[in-house]
Amino acid sequence: MENLMIPPNEQELVTALHNMGEDIEIPMPFERDIFLFGTEIAGTQYAKNIEKLYDFLNEGDLVALVREPDNPHDEYAIRIETADSTLIGYYPSEAFQTIKDKELGYIPRINNKIIARLMDAGKIIYGVIRHKEIVGDQRKIVVKVYLKEI
Repeated sequence: MENLMIPPNEQELVTALHNMGEDIEIPMPFERDIFLFGTEIAGTQYAKNIEKLYDFLNEGDLVALVREPDNPHDEYAIRIETADSTLIGYYPSEAFQTIKDKELGYIPRINNKIIARLMDAGKIIYGVIRHKEIVGDQRKIVVKVYLKEI
């Protein structure tokens, strides 16, 4: 360490950082997001509001994944919402009457168990709209699911 030369104008900064103790939060140099899989949102055909919300969704939009451990149909249920909290996830159930008008879909049951466990362990999982299209009378929305590695 004796060979380490710090320019005089940066010495104060280095000293201040070292004197702050463990309270300092330094960003990780290799922070990245890890792509997990792509999937079509399940249940969009049941959403009351799909026509309105579909028109405002764009490829590349962020979506939030929200765990529903008390969902009566699937203990690993993961609802999908737009980043501004407009729901884009839906599972038809009378239990969700109060929010039905905002819902559009869920992560399909076949893909949700591992993701649900990661979320329950405190991992940050989110999605990005990859593609959307109208097929017949159905609006299909494909999302790419990511793990935020921090």
